[in-house]
Amino acid sequence: TNDICDTVNCVKTAAMLAEKMDQSMDPCEDFDKYACGNFYQTVALEDGETRKNSFSLVSDRNNDFLKSILAEETKPGDRDYMINAKNLYKSCMDEGKIEEIGVQPFLNTSYAKEWPTLIGENWAGEASFSLDDFNERYMSVSVDPFFSFAVTSDIMNSSRHTIWLTDPMLCLSRQYLTRARNDSVLQAYEKYLKDYAVALGAAPRTAARDAAAFLDLEMQLANITVPPEERRDYFKMYNPTRLRDLRQNYSYIDIPRGIRAAFTLANMTLEDDQDVTLLFPSYFEKLEAVLATAEKRTLMNLFGFMNALTRVRGLTKQLRKIDLEWAKVYTGTTQELPRWKKCLGYATSTFSLGISKEFTRRKFSEDSKHYMDIMIDHLKDSFRNILHDASWMSDKTKGEAFLKLDAMGRKIGYPDRDFDDEHFSEKYENLTMATDNFYQNSGTIFWTGFIKHLRKLSKPVDKNAWGLEPYEVNAYYSPPENEVVFPAGILQPPFFSDIFPDSINYGAIGMVIGHEITHGFDDQGSQYDKKGVLRNWWQQEDKAKFKDKRQCLVDQYGAFRVDAVGMNVNGINTQGENVADNGGLKESWRAYKKLVKEKGEEKRLPGLGLTHDQVFFLGYAQIWCDKMTKQRAILSLSNGVHSPGRFRTIGVLQNSPDFAQAFRCPAGSPMNPEKKCSVW
Repeated sequence: TNDICDTVNCVKTAAMLAEKMDQSMDPCEDFDKYACGNFYQTVALEDGETRKNSFSLVSDRNNDFLKSILAEETKPGDRDYMINAKNLYKSCMDEGKIEEIGVQPFLNTSYAKEWPTLIGENWAGEASFSLDDFNERYMSVSVDPFFSFAVTSDIMNSSRHTIWLTDPMLCLSRQYLTRARNDSVLQAYEKYLKDYAVALGAAPRTAARDAAAFLDLEMQLANITVPPEERRDYFKMYNPTRLRDLRQNYSYIDIPRGIRAAFTLANMTLEDDQDVTLLFPSYFEKLEAVLATAEKRTLMNLFGFMNALTRVRGLTKQLRKIDLEWAKVYTGTTQELPRWKKCLGYATSTFSLGISKEFTRRKFSEDSKHYMDIMIDHLKDSFRNILHDASWMSDKTKGEAFLKLDAMGRKIGYPDRDFDDEHFSEKYENLTMATDNFYQNSGTIFWTGFIKHLRKLSKPVDKNAWGLEPYEVNAYYSPPENEVVFPAGILQPPFFSDIFPDSINYGAIGMVIGHEITHGFDDQGSQYDKKGVLRNWWQQEDKAKFKDKRQCLVDQYGAFRVDAVGMNVNGINTQGENVADNGGLKESWRAYKKLVKEKGEEKRLPGLGLTHDQVFFLGYAQIWCDKMTKQRAILSLSNGVHSPGRFRTIGVLQNSPDFAQAFRCPAGSPMNPEKKCSVW
């Protein structure tokens, strides 16, 4: 019995695991139900939630803490950014004032005054309508219904910025807009648009007709966009061109004029030879025919509806009621999110650095950073061994892969540089928030952010910048930076704790680390080299074998069915994540076993009757316990790049001989099938 650990920490940890489990399930039949069965039984969606999982539960904990900072009155000694963050939160919480101001400031804008739906049947703009004029006018307020552009790092040189030009952000995703016209979600969306227009003063009949025409046009646009399955090959997507060539190649609409109009806001003038990366030329070729047949009124309404949804969505009680009716159909929620959660979202995303500073000061220890550093070293070693053993790869490709792995950088916890006050004042200049005018604050935030985004074009890429905030419960791999990033937010239970045995830390956060490292070598990350440049470093025959190995996963996951909604996982769109999950767990298992060899087995956790090898896989499975509404499940199966949590557990463990051995699963049992896929 002396191999059982009976300290308070061990008892706490065992209880945390047991709380989610259904120990009556056979782990070799269905490991997800064994690991998460009680979680599914007992966890309830409340307060407008559509999903609950380990990530959202940790976020809730973080949010309660962030709320305690923002809801405090401003006090002497608060820095400017903190005063403004609190003012923004306060203005958002002041619903009385928001109702008093209402949507009138929006209706007073020239954009609302030229929106045909609000003008009514006697819109007289038909004769003078010029697509180029309006496209320029609206692109300069960041409404671009026909295409999207963004300033981003150049995939051929990750230290400089360029402009990406791609198909538009549509009102709904392509997967919904390509359904039959009488689909219930599309019908609900049409009603949503109509109700919004009526709430803003349109006549019901006009609003109904214009909403239907708007949706028809969006559906036509969706039909000429490229499906997600074809958005994974960056070599195909990389089509460098220049502003002047866009004018010549797509003469039916003056794209450069629209882009230039936006940059004028930032006092920037673009030259004719400004480089632009065109992502999907086929879309721009087909767009001409769609625009040629569209009615001018409908084109004008496209700007009108999109502008309204950008500026006043969810502003007043009446509009939020309309939002909720739509959300019931789209995400399956039954009520609004509590007001404070929405307001917290606005304030934290706007003043993220200042709030992060408080968060990390109170919630993150340097010890965690040190432990993570060591784990990342261990996981990189694991991947190095896997590469070494990859007999299917030629030495030449392998050599390139080793170079990429060795060059892979890391960021843990929070950005050191960003936490000095000088950097703060520069980051938040022009963001002065009123305590009592949320609409005005939203406008200030929008414009400041848009201009800051545009100005990046003239600056080199900031290699110290983070793509996630320190309080976010997530992690990522960046192909252009060739680095893995782990914010402080995820470095807490159930992912990680200094009181957990190594078996859980390696099964949970260790697997997340391995997952992110493996993203450098999935179907997309593998297109970039050690410097984060798009370059084919694969020998032709290795590339073909790599594709075959991935196809095994595409088929395996594509056969997984979510019975509750009668849909299968999309094996193609989720392949990058599935490659990362399978590789990540294998790497963390190897790293864990190596650690046990060096420092010996820890004492067992009490009350579970499990070995640490078994606890490792349980720690892994429990980070994917996930409960959501049916509509949310449909949404994530349609649009998502991740497999549902249940299949992230089952798919990976079915492919793992180490799992089968730890739980002694008979060959051919559901969790130990004969056929196993392995990419890494």
